[in-house]
Amino acid sequence: GGAEKRTVYLANHFFRNNKPFSIAVLKNYGLLKHRLNKGILINDLTYNGKTFFGIIVLIKLLFLIKKGNFNIIFSNLYGVNKYALIISLFFRIKVYIGIFTNTKRHKKRFFSKLYEKADLIITNSKLASKNIEKTFNIPENRIRKINNGVDIEYIQGQLNMEKLKGKNQKIKMVSIASLRLEKGIDILIKAVSVIKRNREVEYRIIGEGKEYNNLKKLILNKNLNNVVC
Repeated sequence: GGAEKRTVYLANHFFRNNKPFSIAVLKNYGLLKHRLNKGILINDLTYNGKTFFGIIVLIKLLFLIKKGNFNIIFSNLYGVNKYALIISLFFRIKVYIGIFTNTKRHKKRFFSKLYEKADLIITNSKLASKNIEKTFNIPENRIRKINNGVDIEYIQGQLNMEKLKGKNQKIKMVSIASLRLEKGIDILIKAVSVIKRNREVEYRIIGEGKEYNNLKKLILNKNLNNVVC
């Protein structure tokens, strides 16, 4: 998922640049774990996978922060943001919270009121920033939009592979996402209409959501029904 990907990218960046940091997780596995630098230590905040209603998580997190003398804690997954916010009640530590999903999902949580205590809310779009401001009554100066990062080395490797295949190779793209406005699938469809002028391209969209009909109309308007499906 997006939260895991951001964590891997940030950790690898800090590791390469010798920046002091630590990773704490509730689930020490995942499809992206192999892309994490082997020298990075992962702290498991559970006891054999169990949280005991979050008590074990908070205790381990308290000891980790006290031992590491950290000055910033960053959480970017809505299911665990509450732990970072609760910890801020015990330590003089800045808490940065990432909200990159539907804000209504966060609002339904019992601990949603704690979001007001975050030093900074980070999101990845103007639309999400506006929604956060309205949903949690957080002032604009405590919300920062940071676009999703990319693994440049990985992309460069893929580009080099494409060069070996030849410039006439068809470009094949796929998106797997909820069809919501925040996901920007409409932007990708417009990009495909530009690529199509010079290259053979195929774009598949996998997902469902309230933007389905609008995306179908856009595909027809751009005359991409034989390219995008």
